[in-house]
Order: sequence, then C-alpha cells, then structure tokens
Amino acid sequence: MRIPVRALIHSCVLRKYRTSPDLVTRTRVSDTALSRVRIVPEARVKCDEKHCRTMRGGKLYFDTVNSLPEEAEFITEGLDSVIVFGGHEYPVTGAAYIYDGMGLHHTELSLGGAL
Repeated sequence: MRIPVRALIHSCVLRKYRTSPDLVTRTRVSDTALSRVRIVPEARVKCDEKHCRTMRGGKLYFDTVNSLPEEAEFITEGLDSVIVFGGHEYPVTGAAYIYDGMGLHHTELSLGGAL
C-alpha cells in the first residue's frame, strides 16, 4: 500500500551545502525541487530557568512511486542537506527507509529546527 496521492500535497526544495573545514563558510552545492511530498510540521517548547522557546521541526514523507524526482538523494557524505519549505530552511537530521512486502515503500526525513 502506497501513500495516497491526495495526501502528497506539498512541494519543497532539497538544498545541499558544503561547509568549510573551519565551519565558517557554507557554499550552496545544489537545489533539487521535490514535488508530491507530505510535510508534517511540529513545534516543541523547550524551557529552562530563564525562558521558554519554541523549536520547529517535523517530518517529510517521500513516496517511492508517486513523489518526484524518483532519483532524489537525501543524505550525501560531506554535504549538509536542508529542506526549504515555507520560506524556512529545516536541516535534515535523519532518514528512515520504510519497506513493505514488495520493497521500499517510502522515505521519512526527520527535520530539525528552522535555520
């Protein structure tokens, strides 16, 4: 069973950066437009003794059959991946590959707080 096409309502950009060894300069390497994906935003409140702040993040669901482009590569060694959605950049903090009885079903990307 695939993710229903009617649930894949979002489009975004997968952007990759190369960070200099001294962690000062970040250079854009590539932009890939993703379509027919599902983004589920979430917000968490973190508090300490002095103040509270809201941390934004979420999940991106990329269906193996219906999402485009089919050859999207989310994690690349030596590059930082971010998802650009709604005017914000969300760093990709993890990827889970979900399989069913017939093979790869979909990819779930964990998105960190907006940059």
